[in-house]
Amino acid sequence: MKITNLTAQSMAKKIKAKELSPVDVVQSHLDQIKRVNPKLNLFITVFEEEALKDAKVAEEELMKKAYAALCTGCPSH
Repeated sequence: MKITNLTAQSMAKKIKAKELSPVDVVQSHLDQIKRVNPKLNLFITVFEEEALKDAKVAEEELMKKAYAALCTGCPSH
């Protein structure tokens, strides 16, 4: 499974089921940016440290079972 090929809804379901972590998702996307951006030049600035920091906070919240607070408005199915 390539995380960057999943839909946002699929990622949310897998995070909720603890099959993926927010850090895994963010790191996969950052790795993809590093691979393709030299060719495509889509991003001027990537806030890698901040994104990973936020993902770690989200992961800590998930471990506290606060998924619903993090994912307000996410589909429940």
